Amino acid sequence: MIYGLPIWNWFVFFFIYIPIVILWISVIIDIFSRHDLSGWNKFFWVLFVFILPFFGALIYLAARPPGAREIPA
Repeated sequence: MIYGLPIWNWFVFFFIYIPIVILWISVIIDIFSRHDLSGWNKFFWVLFVFILPFFGALIYLAARPPGAREIPA
C-alpha cells in the first residue's frame, strides 16, 4: 500500500507543501514591496492571501500588473 510509506510523505512535503509555502511567502513579500499600492490595498490583499492561501496567491499573481515591482526612476 503506497499511502502508508514514508517516501510518499516526503514526496508530498517536498513537492507540494514546500512550493506552496514559497509561493505564499513570495506573494506576501511582493505585496509589501509594491509602491503603487496604498496601505489599505496592501491590507486587503494580505487578508485575502491569508484567508485563501493558495488561491489567493494565484489570484494576486494573475491580477498583478506587469512591472508592478519596478521602482520608478
